[in-house]
Amino acid sequence: MAQKYEIIYQWGGKLFQVKKSAAGKVKYLVLGMPLLQKSFAGEDFSWTVLGIPVFCYRRFWDYEEYRVLGLKKLKLLNYVALKDVDLNHKPVEPWAFIRVKDEIKTIEACLNSILPVIKKGVIGFNDCTDGSKEYILDFCKRNPGFIAFEYPYSVVPGSTENAEQLPPEQRLDGYYNAVLAKIPQNEWIIKIDCDHVFDTEKLRRMCYLPQNTNDCVVLSRLNLHCDGELYIPKERAFCNAGDSWIVFNNHLKYRFKKVDDDPYYKYYETLDLEGHNFIFTDCTNWHFPFLKAYRQGETDKFDVFKNYRNYLDRYALQKIPADMLDEDRIKNICMSFGK
Repeated sequence: MAQKYEIIYQWGGKLFQVKKSAAGKVKYLVLGMPLLQKSFAGEDFSWTVLGIPVFCYRRFWDYEEYRVLGLKKLKLLNYVALKDVDLNHKPVEPWAFIRVKDEIKTIEACLNSILPVIKKGVIGFNDCTDGSKEYILDFCKRNPGFIAFEYPYSVVPGSTENAEQLPPEQRLDGYYNAVLAKIPQNEWIIKIDCDHVFDTEKLRRMCYLPQNTNDCVVLSRLNLHCDGELYIPKERAFCNAGDSWIVFNNHLKYRFKKVDDDPYYKYYETLDLEGHNFIFTDCTNWHFPFLKAYRQGETDKFDVFKNYRNYLDRYALQKIPADMLDEDRIKNICMSFGK
């Protein structure tokens, strides 16, 4: 579709013109030829000369991307490498905020990986049929800083159409808020999912990052699958979505959000963290979502782990320490999973 341009400056008749479009483009023309063009959308912009891309800038929520004559450079934003963390002050001691639904395969490895660092928390669970409930009750007896909470409602998954028509207690936002309500106000919280396994030392160092109550440490993850062999997803192998974090509990509340442009999810549970100071750091955990029974039909989406460089770009590799990509180490963790 042709752009409609407004002439904002011209000199010598049509010898030199500057045109601007409502779509966020400025054209500099000499005798009608587009010598230079600038395109912009919000904070993103690019320059082309004689139709050749010369410079491009894009800003994402945790990094900036520059392209100069085709060469790409990344600049991480608000990023602190865990090896550089200042350990000369007191770390935060967060409550674990955990929700479980049939995760017996990974729950022991997950909780063992956080237990040396995280000493208290609430473990919510509902409709468990694989032994997760019994494991949680026993775990909380052995670790009295943790509270078991059985949610009394069935909850529809994020793939459910028209979930906004259901009572909140039957949705993820209602479930999460019920578990969150068991954690005291004015305490730090770390969101833990039981299909994640943490590097315990990196988790310990991460607890030194928050300095003020408006800080929010964003947890990234490396998505994997194991089934005798170790695999990596061909898409979204590294995730820094901002749905896991360390944050201060000042009347936090999840809200319902309907989704129209996702092939799988039809609604999300979202936490309003506007105004927080986001801190990004190294990847600290491995995520094994495809071990869940309802996702085991997705194995065609994987490649063997040794080919991980095909699916992790420069941005991801800047944030994933080398020891998190040690295949033998990850396989040893997988061997500890329940059957």
